[in-house]
Amino acid sequence: MVELIRINFGREQSSPFLDALNDKRISRALQLLHDNPQLSWTLESVASQIGMSRAAFANRFTSLVGQPMFGYLTNLRMQKAQELLRESLLPIYEVAEQVGYESERAFTLTFKKHLGTTPKRFRAQ
Repeated sequence: MVELIRINFGREQSSPFLDALNDKRISRALQLLHDNPQLSWTLESVASQIGMSRAAFANRFTSLVGQPMFGYLTNLRMQKAQELLRESLLPIYEVAEQVGYESERAFTLTFKKHLGTTPKRFRAQ
């Protein structure tokens, strides 16, 4: 939970995120994503684990968290990737696998899109 708050602390919005943490189902969904960001999550797989329909879950997640589940998951994965790149000597392909990407290329493209640099350059900096 501390990690969830840290990721969302400082957002300029009125922070519906705290409401998400107080919502039993959405809080559980967030915990699932944080515990296993490397899994191939779908709206259906998360919704079924928390006892909601896909559409209801997607709407409630977006409403309370402030972004769709896949956007949140991508941001989470990129944060974890940054930590691994800073704190380990794992090869890029292993970092990619640990944060849920099947290919180093897909990971590198997403990383560059979100952070403006490649994982290799990020690590060198």
